[in-house]
Amino acid sequence: MSIICTVFMGFATFKNKPDPFDLVITYQPMPEMTGVDLARSMLRIRPELPIIVCTGYSSQVSRENAEFYGIKGFALKPLARKDLAALLRKVLDDGNVTCKGTTRFLY
Repeated sequence: MSIICTVFMGFATFKNKPDPFDLVITYQPMPEMTGVDLARSMLRIRPELPIIVCTGYSSQVSRENAEFYGIKGFALKPLARKDLAALLRKVLDDGNVTCKGTTRFLY
């Protein structure tokens, strides 16, 4: 698991080696780029990549428009651990993702 704390560093890491990423979790309101914009950029490189966008509240993104952009999961905060676990399982199962043991999360 990798935790990367800036959007640009995370996207550069992903862009250089997109294959080791099994799943991405990102947050919608980030200073440099929104979670949806990051997801769209990543999906241009790997269209099948499961991405979950989290937000506390946003008038810019909803579950429906996240799905429209190809984002596989959408979560409103606060999010209980069991709900996050269920969402992770659903997103991975829906995408038929078999983790390679190098699962990385970008946040």
